[in-house]
Amino acid sequence: MIETLLEDFKIAYEKQGDDLITANYTLDQGLYIRVRSNGELESFIFKKEREISQDYDWFAKRDLISRYINSNKCVPSDLYDSAKKKKVNSKRISSNNYLTWFIKKQSFFGPDKMLNRSQIQELTQNYYDYLISDSLNEEAVLEILNLPFDDAIYKFCKGFMTAEFHKIYEIIESEKEAYENYIKIFFDFDYEIYLRESNRYLYHKIFNTDKYNLKTERGIVGLSNLNMGLNSKKPYLEHKTMNITVPYRVTLEAALLGYKYSQYLKTQGYGIRYQAHHEKFEMPLLNEFAQKQYGANYLELNQNNGEIEIRDFDVIPAYGAKMNFRVVNHLEYKNMTEDGILKLKDYSDYGRGTVDGTTRAIDELYFSKNLMYNFKKEAKDLSPNQYITKNLLNYLLQSRDMIFDFYKKGIKENLVEFNQKIGFELIVEALCHRGIKSGRDAFNLFYSIRDYEMGGALMGQIKQLKQRIIEKVEDKTVEDFETIEEYSFAAGQVAYYLFSKSEAQKKSHDMVEPFMNRNSISQVNEELTYWFKRYAHAINMWDKRFNKMYAMLLGFQSDQQKKSDLFLAGYLSDNMMFMKREVVLDEEE
Repeated sequence: MIETLLEDFKIAYEKQGDDLITANYTLDQGLYIRVRSNGELESFIFKKEREISQDYDWFAKRDLISRYINSNKCVPSDLYDSAKKKKVNSKRISSNNYLTWFIKKQSFFGPDKMLNRSQIQELTQNYYDYLISDSLNEEAVLEILNLPFDDAIYKFCKGFMTAEFHKIYEIIESEKEAYENYIKIFFDFDYEIYLRESNRYLYHKIFNTDKYNLKTERGIVGLSNLNMGLNSKKPYLEHKTMNITVPYRVTLEAALLGYKYSQYLKTQGYGIRYQAHHEKFEMPLLNEFAQKQYGANYLELNQNNGEIEIRDFDVIPAYGAKMNFRVVNHLEYKNMTEDGILKLKDYSDYGRGTVDGTTRAIDELYFSKNLMYNFKKEAKDLSPNQYITKNLLNYLLQSRDMIFDFYKKGIKENLVEFNQKIGFELIVEALCHRGIKSGRDAFNLFYSIRDYEMGGALMGQIKQLKQRIIEKVEDKTVEDFETIEEYSFAAGQVAYYLFSKSEAQKKSHDMVEPFMNRNSISQVNEELTYWFKRYAHAINMWDKRFNKMYAMLLGFQSDQQKKSDLFLAGYLSDNMMFMKREVVLDEEE
């Protein structure tokens, strides 16, 4: 994964260098002081927004290479009680070279563990002493640096930050109400010197840990720190049965490239990002795909203790934000408008013809707005509540990765597979626990996805089926259903009509669930007979439509099993027994 991502970045970085990163790099909020070689001071206060100015660019270019990698790889400067050999303050300097001095504002003015002037001086002394210690001056590293260490500049910077720190403190104190977060000091020297000193730190700290470093003919090799969590707290990542304990080792150059890539990713923000194949690194990573179709690298970026973490990566050959799909009201059911007018339910709000609109339809019509909100939550953090039942939660956990890949990676095959696997169960769940309107919405989505799968072959079929059944029920010369489709739809109609005769104060559609487990014609007819006997007292014996349809169901003979989707279509559609004439007398006209 990492190698794939670094291939394109390496080409772009070789052309543009750190400018590739600083183009979108934002400085931390704070007070920035530039110390000229003659001792003059210039102060700047930068807010959240990136500024367009030469001074901002000057600081940004140097700030980028002067930060420590993470808190575990800082330049040690902590204060200790020499007698007790115990750390007495955790405040530290967070820069990595003698040309810079970074510290948080709260170290001076914070309510907790604030440092006094003498402690600041001791902290600074510790910082500069470590920078010239053996720990940052291994011969193997010094040999590959492009410039020699400049002792004169080092002494100038150290002397100013110790003997003349009072000049800087006056600015820190006088401007304390105007800035937030950081105080950062920069000495005004050439960028090449900054780069040399930054590399002196990086080459010592760039690997995950020195424990796994090896000296080879190619130079130092070690465990990459990019997206690698192998440390003393995660020993289970080590190879326990091999002589080589680490997953892999990389050269110093490769480790540095990986670090630069992590810095680049930080400038792109966290969350889901796309690197378009045709743009490479000419433009920032995208938050979402444009309407046109193209390939891209998919990255899910997270922050872990200040470091970038690539939680997921995929190569998308071709993502199209558009798709030939829309939610259709196959049941042709109507809603009452605010004006009291019955109108066909309209699903155009779900963005016809887009992956985004389709995903929103799944989220709302199947999962009652619980899916997208819980795409990436840990399963242990999810539990049934007033908004999501235990069953719906189980369906969500089974299918969310599949829908997420459809939504964010454009894997359109997942839509059909998901619907085949779990769509029907989601209709029953919606009907039984959220009511008939939700059941109808879920069914229309289910059937629309099936129609998408079959290239539009189902368009208008339910309407035609319903019309055929009405005609047969009304025709005195017709006594039988001809197909299993007609039977299944009519069985759903009769089941709904029977349930409607319940006199319970709170009616529930969970009575439909027993029918889901009855598949043969005889089983379905047994279930219908049970409910007929239960509510026969409430059915008008002269109800011609019911009598005819019920008799045709009981007389239907076939070895085929009922069509469960069409049974639900009949159950959820406008019921024929309530159309126009609610009761048609079964007598000669």
